[in-house]
Amino acid sequence: MTRILWNPEVRSFEDAIIKILPPEVSTVGGLFGGNLLDDKKKKEQELQQAESKLEEAEKQKEASKEQQEVVEENTKEQPPEATSGAEITGFKGGEQVANPNEQPGTMATAPPKVPVSKSFFRDEFGISGSDLIDMLHKAGESHVVPSVIELLRQEQRAVLKQFDWWQDDDWDLLQLHDNDFNVILNHPNRLEYQLRKTVAKVKKASDKDVDGIWKEWHDRLNAEMRLSRRERNLLEKSHEVLRKNEDMNASNLTSYGIDATPSELAGLIKTYGWLYDTVVVGKGTTKDNRTLQYGTTKPPIFLKHVDSFIGNLWEVGGNLELLKNGTPRLTLPFDTKRGEDYANVLKSKLGVERITWEGRQFVLEGEGAIFKAAKEAMPYLTIKKADAAIVVSALEGDENAGRVLAFDNSNQDLQVELMKSWNASQETIEQWRRDIVNEC
Repeated sequence: MTRILWNPEVRSFEDAIIKILPPEVSTVGGLFGGNLLDDKKKKEQELQQAESKLEEAEKQKEASKEQQEVVEENTKEQPPEATSGAEITGFKGGEQVANPNEQPGTMATAPPKVPVSKSFFRDEFGISGSDLIDMLHKAGESHVVPSVIELLRQEQRAVLKQFDWWQDDDWDLLQLHDNDFNVILNHPNRLEYQLRKTVAKVKKASDKDVDGIWKEWHDRLNAEMRLSRRERNLLEKSHEVLRKNEDMNASNLTSYGIDATPSELAGLIKTYGWLYDTVVVGKGTTKDNRTLQYGTTKPPIFLKHVDSFIGNLWEVGGNLELLKNGTPRLTLPFDTKRGEDYANVLKSKLGVERITWEGRQFVLEGEGAIFKAAKEAMPYLTIKKADAAIVVSALEGDENAGRVLAFDNSNQDLQVELMKSWNASQETIEQWRRDIVNEC
């Protein structure tokens, strides 16, 4: 029968481990992988340091508040500063939504008057704000949490202010978790466009669609977090190669210096390619990875000012002519890899069909397309304004405009024949031209 004897030196659970277990177990490298007392002291020291820094922040806040009160007492013009009455509840690091007005619980105090950067907690405490809040809760120091929450909110706002498009008025639209801000801080270049697109979609969406839009954001973020750095680099490189060299299969992609086997790259694109706008654009007859063709998704083209777009192209290199059958034809030089997409946008904007992309230029043919384009572009033309004015007037039925257009598109011998048939001189034709331009 085992007897349990009282040991006056054992005062706690930690003492029991130290006194009873052999040294090789109770110290570093033993059963628990470290000295428990040392770990406890270390945690206490970290907590004390965190509390000291918070106390310092509170003192700065009080000093700033006193200074503000003195200024207000002297001037008697400024109203007292309003304090926050938002309710904030129970924090769970990495899970909380960033909207402070939707978290019931402890009453928040006014934001401390200290400068908060986008990496404030890492710089000041060496841990994230949500981790600090968890530590305070576990240590029974929950009374300090409201002040930390206000600092955390200011840090999160600083993260967003690094983007020039961000507006503080949009804060209430957000459904971002604390961890989302940490990821945005670490990868701003990769996530800025996606965040901006999400916020823009939320602004236009109905209330019932908002949660779905934010779900898309979180699904994307969760998928990105499952990627290793190597996999992320492979996808980024693949997208860059496809964007510069057009569509190709996985084998061809690896020949551009992508350090992966074709099968590995194909599997990676199949699962995560959508994160980097890389998609399957074609399949061979066997429909396996070896015959899949990959390409990049193309963002939509927006021509908000189609009139100035056509006018600028016409002014710097456009050419208007009459074909042998009398059909007007306008060419507009333009350098782009998405010429056909631009041509479709032009057709949609002008409401016409006869606009095509040939080589490095737009080609507009027929009276309808030419008339619409010339009408839209005329306010933005200087050198080529006469050409546009004449073709518009001719298509509207002005006889002299039709004669000038025919004269300009004829060789010298035919021009002489035309002047005889019209009983007009060169000066008469130039006068017609001036009158037409002045009227437009």
